[in-house]
Amino acid sequence: MDKRALITGMGGFLGSNLAVHLQKQGWTVWGSYHAKAPGLKGVEERPLDVCLPDAVTALVDQAKPQVVFHLAALADPDACAADVPATRQINVQGAKLVAQAAAKAGARIVFASTDQVCDGSRALADEADPARPLGVYGASKRDAEALVIQAGGDRALVLRLALTYGWGRGGAKGRNFAEKWLRALLTSGRQVAFTDQWRTPIYAEDACLGLAMGAEQGWSGVLNLAGPERLTRHDFGVRLAREFGFPEAAVQAASATDVVFKDPRPMDASLSIAKLRSWGFTPRGVDSGLKAMHRDLEDL
Repeated sequence: MDKRALITGMGGFLGSNLAVHLQKQGWTVWGSYHAKAPGLKGVEERPLDVCLPDAVTALVDQAKPQVVFHLAALADPDACAADVPATRQINVQGAKLVAQAAAKAGARIVFASTDQVCDGSRALADEADPARPLGVYGASKRDAEALVIQAGGDRALVLRLALTYGWGRGGAKGRNFAEKWLRALLTSGRQVAFTDQWRTPIYAEDACLGLAMGAEQGWSGVLNLAGPERLTRHDFGVRLAREFGFPEAAVQAASATDVVFKDPRPMDASLSIAKLRSWGFTPRGVDSGLKAMHRDLEDL
């Protein structure tokens, strides 16, 4: 049976990785982008403004997907705070339109949300914890979650994605924070990282595996998608430097409290993945993920 997927936001870091992952698993992949074609081989690439209902419906009808992976978003929190109307239009209304088009076409909808819906009041938040985002970006994703579930019903899956690291593909090369940190270590010999902002990082390939598993196994509702370790950004930076042969001291400690963000974000956005673990999802730890990232460098 031909497995067909439509990925919105394929020009981004996660979307480009998901397209490559699904192709390797035998899927026929269509993908949309907003500004520039990602240039991925074997993928049907189409421009799309997710805020235009007729355009969204037309692409879904043309692609005939079994699953729509909705990843398109305005994802820079500070940019979201700087333009709240655009954020609401793209992240909330756009998600609603894509979910409605998928439902009308009989396709499953898998929506990428974020750990930024958490308020940071406790470590390793689970799916039962109320979503109380601190900023504009997190609020837009929380509101989009509800609309996606409303439109898709039991064929809708919302995955709250943790901090994701790896290599961008196609036009998304160099966009991920880990790529930027490596470039800084190489060019300037230093990278500043917070010692008081906690996350549960997940390697991009594992994130893609979770997205695909959710689609194939019919998961529904709201689930956390994260790595198995809770650590600070500084901890992650030290491990990144160590794996790629840079001095650990090149990752310099800093506090997130010394930075004024336009869009507030939680100090602890770590997520529990107990539920997905019980369903057979076993993402690798950070050291293993970074080793895989190092090996994957040869394939870029």
